[in-house]
Amino acid sequence: MNRVWVLIVFAAFLGCRSTASTPGKPPADGSHPGYELTFSGNEAFSNGRLQEVIANELAAFDRDGPSRPEVDDAAYSLEEFHRSQGFHEASVSYDYESGDGEPVRIDFKIIEGPRAIVAKIQLEGDLQYDRDTLRKAVGGVRAGVLGGGELYFSESAVFAGIATIREFYFTEGYLT
Repeated sequence: MNRVWVLIVFAAFLGCRSTASTPGKPPADGSHPGYELTFSGNEAFSNGRLQEVIANELAAFDRDGPSRPEVDDAAYSLEEFHRSQGFHEASVSYDYESGDGEPVRIDFKIIEGPRAIVAKIQLEGDLQYDRDTLRKAVGGVRAGVLGGGELYFSESAVFAGIATIREFYFTEGYLT
């Protein structure tokens, strides 16, 4: 008897699935009401991944319609994302076309540039911690499915690593 109820409840749950997109996430089919979104120049990341990067901006587009300041924010987010992934020279611009009664057309133009890879992290001076611990503090994104490949250069990761190393030494009383 309990199994029958579980199956009925499960079947009811499946029947009540929503087809609406989750706020902050792009629709599964990539469509958006009131505007058309395209990406050009991107080679390293899929359009779906780039939509995930700008999910907050897309939620605002879906709610209020795309305004130029929100599109600027989305372009900035895309640029920062590329830089965090080793594309230090990345730049993102966009075309914004709106017509009478037509959906707004937004085309993000991405110039990735070369991907920078960290060849070596060299630590010098009187080290109170082992080199491997300090090297690991300079994190960042690594290549490969499991993140065990080459370390991509990210300026923000370098600065965060320096702050982490300072914190190591500060908590031990080496820095005041």
